[in-house]
Amino acid sequence: MKNLIAAIAITLALVVSIGCAEPSAPTVQQTTWVAPSPTSNTPIFRSGAWRIQDPEISPIDGVKTQFISLESNESSRYSDNRIEIVLCFENGKLTHKHVGARIGVGGFVAESDGDSVRLKFDDEKPTRESWGVADSHDALFPFRNESYFLARLLKHKTLAFEFSYYEKAAQTVTFNIAGLADAMRSAGLDP
Repeated sequence: MKNLIAAIAITLALVVSIGCAEPSAPTVQQTTWVAPSPTSNTPIFRSGAWRIQDPEISPIDGVKTQFISLESNESSRYSDNRIEIVLCFENGKLTHKHVGARIGVGGFVAESDGDSVRLKFDDEKPTRESWGVADSHDALFPFRNESYFLARLLKHKTLAFEFSYYEKAAQTVTFNIAGLADAMRSAGLDP
């Protein structure tokens, strides 16, 4: 009788342990990485390539929102976050309702008086421009010049971007911006 009770207890323990399974991992929305090569539309996964977010359609008004972003070639010396160019499109056009073109710096930047950033595209002379600061103070954007900034991104292959975190020395990051037109076309956007 003791052996029978022990056998039943072991069998029940096995049944209970088999029924306990690890919960499945949450699903993650996939993004597609597009090679910066102007001849390739093949999605790849590597740093230095434009990342295309799957479009989201608002159930309220049907607006289709889509982001394209690119990480810099190096990380910030003042922040663990990578610095990235972020472009936001609504219904296929660069949005002006929200910040449509910005550079997320992943750290605290303060409002400044006058010219706040320097840019150098390819081998052109650097320019000093006054950019806006996001309300969250972790991004800079070409206030009222978003379309012009996008046009320059489409025409060039590299961008050197200089900015300053609050009370820190100026920092320069570079981006390999080649392939943006291909990335936009593969996302169904007109460059």
